[in-house]
Amino acid sequence: MLPRLRALHDHFLQRMTDRPHRPARLILDVDSTVLDLYGRQENARMGYNPIKRGRPSYHLLLCFEGQSKDYWRGELRPRDAHRVAGVQTLLQACFAKRTEPRQRVIVRADIGYYDRTFVRWLEENQAHFVIVAKLTAPVKRKLPGLRYHMVSRGIEAAEFEYQPNTCRMHFVLW
Repeated sequence: MLPRLRALHDHFLQRMTDRPHRPARLILDVDSTVLDLYGRQENARMGYNPIKRGRPSYHLLLCFEGQSKDYWRGELRPRDAHRVAGVQTLLQACFAKRTEPRQRVIVRADIGYYDRTFVRWLEENQAHFVIVAKLTAPVKRKLPGLRYHMVSRGIEAAEFEYQPNTCRMHFVLW
């Protein structure tokens, strides 16, 4: 049933986004959320639940297109699933929906997706990305020496390379 529902969704999404002047880039926003459960649902598990501690729940993994705000894909997972688990599979399905194979893809995600394996996967798939990173002491030490450039009125940015352990990261600060 789920594959048929996804196919129907993808058909309507294709029809809605099929227009003569397609955007040059695709922005994919990845996030997760907790869905509290009542009763006995399949695969319901206890996990981190900031609002209703001890309540069985699902951990939804979602992807929306950042410009149109259209829903592109989602996965219903047990609550104890790690946040980054399954994100590559989810994004592979989203990449496959591109109408232009060479369309530039930008992935945006919060700190829960700041993961070495995920970053490498994004680089291997030639995706640009913005992932929130924890402001650790080594990163804080870099901040005073940076040169900021005005991006637009009231917004300045600086960037630098940082290598925690074995994964090289490129930071852009706003």
